[in-house]
Amino acid sequence: MKLRLIPFILLGLAAVSCAPKQNPDDPFAGAKWIGTSEKVLYADFLPQYIISADITLPDETSSASLLMGGNDPRLMDADLNIMRVANGKDESFVRVELDRKGKCLNVYRTGYTKEDVPGKVLRSLPVADSLLTDLPSRLTVTVTYSELRILLDGANIGQVNVGPLGHGGDYIAYPQLSDIGWLVEAGRTGRVSDIDVQEIRKPNAVLYHHDGMAEAGTDQLVLTDPSFGAMPVLRSSFKVKGKDIESATLSATARGIYEININDARVGEDFLTPGLSQYNKHHYYQVYDVTSLLKDGKNGIMVSLAEGWWSGDITFGGGNRNYFGDQLAFLARLDVQFADGSAQTFVTDPSRWEVTVDGPVVYASLFQGQVTDARRSLADAVWHPAEEMVLEGHVSDATFGQTAPRTDEYSEWQLVRQADPSPSVFTVLTAQSIKEIRPGVFVYDMGQNFAGIPSVSLKGLREGQPLRFRYAEVLYPDMPEYEGDEGMLMLENIRGAMAQDIYIASGAAEELFEPHFTQHGYRYLEITGVDSAPAPADVKGLVISSVQDFSAHYESSNPLVNRLWENIRWSMLGNFISIPTDCPQRNERMGWSGDLSVFSRTVTYLSDVDAFLTRHTQAIRDVQMPDGRMPDVAPLGGAFGGLLWGSAGITVPYEAYRQYADTAILELNYDAMRHYMTLIDEKYIEKGTGLMTQGNRGFGGLGDWLGPQNGQLDNSAIWDAYYIFDLQIMVEAARVLGRGEDEALFARRLAERKTEYVDRYLDKKTGRFIASEYVRGRAGQAIHIQSSYVLPLAFGIIEDEALRKKVLNNLVDTIRKPGRTDNGIVCPPNSLMTGFITTAWISKALSDNGRSDMAYNLLQQTSYPSWLYPVTQGATTIWERLDSYTKERGFGGNNSMNSFNHYSFGAVGQWLMAYSLGIDRDPSAPGFRHFVLHPEADPTGKMTWARGWYDTPYGRISSSWKRIGGKVEYEFTIPEGCSATLRIPGVREQELSAGHYTF
Repeated sequence: MKLRLIPFILLGLAAVSCAPKQNPDDPFAGAKWIGTSEKVLYADFLPQYIISADITLPDETSSASLLMGGNDPRLMDADLNIMRVANGKDESFVRVELDRKGKCLNVYRTGYTKEDVPGKVLRSLPVADSLLTDLPSRLTVTVTYSELRILLDGANIGQVNVGPLGHGGDYIAYPQLSDIGWLVEAGRTGRVSDIDVQEIRKPNAVLYHHDGMAEAGTDQLVLTDPSFGAMPVLRSSFKVKGKDIESATLSATARGIYEININDARVGEDFLTPGLSQYNKHHYYQVYDVTSLLKDGKNGIMVSLAEGWWSGDITFGGGNRNYFGDQLAFLARLDVQFADGSAQTFVTDPSRWEVTVDGPVVYASLFQGQVTDARRSLADAVWHPAEEMVLEGHVSDATFGQTAPRTDEYSEWQLVRQADPSPSVFTVLTAQSIKEIRPGVFVYDMGQNFAGIPSVSLKGLREGQPLRFRYAEVLYPDMPEYEGDEGMLMLENIRGAMAQDIYIASGAAEELFEPHFTQHGYRYLEITGVDSAPAPADVKGLVISSVQDFSAHYESSNPLVNRLWENIRWSMLGNFISIPTDCPQRNERMGWSGDLSVFSRTVTYLSDVDAFLTRHTQAIRDVQMPDGRMPDVAPLGGAFGGLLWGSAGITVPYEAYRQYADTAILELNYDAMRHYMTLIDEKYIEKGTGLMTQGNRGFGGLGDWLGPQNGQLDNSAIWDAYYIFDLQIMVEAARVLGRGEDEALFARRLAERKTEYVDRYLDKKTGRFIASEYVRGRAGQAIHIQSSYVLPLAFGIIEDEALRKKVLNNLVDTIRKPGRTDNGIVCPPNSLMTGFITTAWISKALSDNGRSDMAYNLLQQTSYPSWLYPVTQGATTIWERLDSYTKERGFGGNNSMNSFNHYSFGAVGQWLMAYSLGIDRDPSAPGFRHFVLHPEADPTGKMTWARGWYDTPYGRISSSWKRIGGKVEYEFTIPEGCSATLRIPGVREQELSAGHYTF
């Protein structure tokens, strides 16, 4: 049954009154946030935590140990780790020992690598005599992605890395909490008591407590699994009058993510609602039409909750778990309108709801995965009254870095009806093949890298049979470096995310595994624990995205370019899930502004994302700092990108305005945009010199991120060019919004800054780029690389035609000649030597200045580095690095920070639409009611035809060209109500009205 999501709000159930229709100003009148204060812990999926205990050492020879990370299932099966260890029970753990005799604290690691020696100290830290007494001492170990920070009675003892692969968010995390315990060695005395496991982030809620105890001097190792509970499920019932129902709308939201069933039917087709936002500023709700689900008399409702972004992992920093709060809650209101004009209202009220933590979803995390025990039945669960959930005492006062706002500040909080689409199933994939890589290890190729969840039909499983599902974008190749792991999942780039699901079978004849409370980025699915592998036809992949459909298409005579186009679209699908993320698979999935800024012109062609971007720019404003600084990441705020990332607060609203003629998004963001420009003028530009330093001559922010020659660039120039681009946007925004004084101010500043840019960075005789004094030891030296020349050409900074031609020739020269990367690799002519920022503009810079031949050369280059090299290596999405994988160097040592689904380098999509097809915006008429047709047929002749379309609100624009002999034939369609300016070689510029044309 397909339910309609009313664009914008959601539920709960105590009958309050017979009320009029829902008041739009108070959509949840009478409703309360409900849930349970009971905690849930799944220890094998917790890589960040605080574990503490009282250690009592009664004499000078005493010692006692606190244990964690014991019996991690990954370390008990050589197929689940790349260290190839397979431990038996109680053979793997991390031990922190307080040794009074040695006046030290010893850290041991056992069973994590083949080189680990039981009883051998990994690291010893000295302890002051004053901390070693007969009295209990509180030993506190904070574990964050393999790094242990150890305190004794509040005194910092030191930090120890116990990760076999590295420590921090860039590596697979060991130890998970897993089994915990204690040990007192033979011949020693000591006591371990009052063991606590707490959340790592304030207010550090206690997840688990054990009285502890140690058998003095027995060498008895005690390990126990502290896991308990399951994700909360709420239920209620309500009676509907025996009347004809005219309509029933359900408004709902959650702290966490939710899924609702009414009368055993799922409400809506959404996933991960209410999505991510800066919850303490704007918290979104959804509204569903549930008329068809209600029946006369008694109705039942059930709501499942999971962590989502509210209390789960949310960044690559392990300390940011439970970022917005440590308790889940649900809020809802149901409004039923009858045909006779009467109404009923039902709301969430703890007095009418029950809750259980005994359900089948044992644990669910966006990063770590979902654990489902299908043996558990909600009918048999222990239910008890729900509680009203409050924020006080459950929200941290910490921030994501120094330039991010606090999350316990709710003075501007609003509950807002959602206007953009929620994530839903875009399409369903079927596994293309299966291989048994090792005995019992079955790897399925879905044929496409994507973001979503599996849907696997299972047959003939035994009751209690555990299955494990793991996910990866790539497999280890057959190369000496990876000998023994060939064909296995490469999970190093997933880093601190577990990215695995566990399913414990019910024993039914047929079972379906479909985890709704997590999300994975993958092409390859590994299934273990089955006696016989499911057939590929039974292994589906639900592609989940906030994108509902595509509004643009491109194809050409070059099949590799066609695959590039598809890769761009797939990377958009995978990274537009509630927010625009950088990547959908590893322990990051954050709204990095720089990525979106460069991709925003492309994405506005690919789909109608006006409402999506409106919501996201609200998140940007929500975390803008009081001094005007725009965030590098939104939601959350903060980070280290600087002006190129912060400029998304200006460029993204502008691109939406230009594409959709949406002046409202400009109006909503204008004051924030203006505030940011004031910050740049006052803080980022050095007084006296006028140099763009972002207030720091050492590190002002990121440059042309991941460019092969980024280390050779003068970052101040690329920042300055983007500042000029921002000024251009502000001039237009002020004009459109009728801010005359601002328009004049920005226009004057723009003219001044253009002149300063040319004077500072360009040699007027040669057109060569000259390093500024920002580049230590290189001021005045030429920097002759592609990235230096792109932005001044793309942004029209150089007004002198003769100088502009010289700069263009220099750019062409850098393309025609071999380039050398920062690490010394010599790349062939026509290589793409640009990073995230300048790659988005290099093709435009060439075509705007009459060199589309070079743009096509870059486009169709197949050797590294290029857009098509990944395609030749089998890429089905855009990669984070131009060399994420090469057949010569494998992953090139970049096994960790290496996403294979990262849309930034896909920003060439806007050039394919606006230049190759020539479906371009009219600078004086946003929204495509009037537009420009100026297709650029490939002058090199390598591409012989191209065709495509763009769907506007008025209809479909189509454009094609085909080279036949020495001529080019063009064909266009202009929808009703639209017109276009035509500019093609050999035909005078002319205005075309609606119709079909050939030339």
